Amino acid sequence: ILTVLFEEGFDFLIDKAGLQHNIPVTKRVKARIEQKKGFPLEKRLRLTLERLGPTFIKFGQVLSVRPDLIPKSYIKELEMLQDSVPPFPYEIVKQQISKELGKDLSEIFSSFEKKPVASASISQVHAAVLKDGKKVAVKIQRPDAKGMMETDIEIMFYVARLLESRIPKIKKFSPIQVIEEFSKWTEKELDFKREAIN
Repeated sequence: ILTVLFEEGFDFLIDKAGLQHNIPVTKRVKARIEQKKGFPLEKRLRLTLERLGPTFIKFGQVLSVRPDLIPKSYIKELEMLQDSVPPFPYEIVKQQISKELGKDLSEIFSSFEKKPVASASISQVHAAVLKDGKKVAVKIQRPDAKGMMETDIEIMFYVARLLESRIPKIKKFSPIQVIEEFSKWTEKELDFKREAIN
């Protein structure tokens, strides 16, 4: 994460947080920084979140609807973030359904589309038909989604605590509180039983 921040031109934050000793400095990285510094800060933030992966993309999407936290120019850029995550294989879909429902896919559905109609960081959706002929959308959580997001959020908390303790100006944005809200939101999104009730 620090290397990506550094490469995308956020070295000033790393320096202020006192983490610069964790960055391997090479000519290639230096050249990359100089190239990125020509981009507006808003664009660099979006590119950074995209490179850091699904949890950080989600975080950027959440920030894009928080005009109380970030300026309009950042919101406009973060609105461009999309879940462009490739689908996971059909074999994993079958395994997940069997594991969760205790039955083979063929015992539940008369037909099941192998190709998902939508794919995102947490899950993907497949069109299917139940044995009674009812058309349904089946949402399947990525097997690694929960663990990966929990780990990323732990790292976010660590960075937020560092930033609050070492950069006084950033305290007014309450980074720890923002991560707490994001953590609760993510926990709800990962709870498919809650979603089914809704």
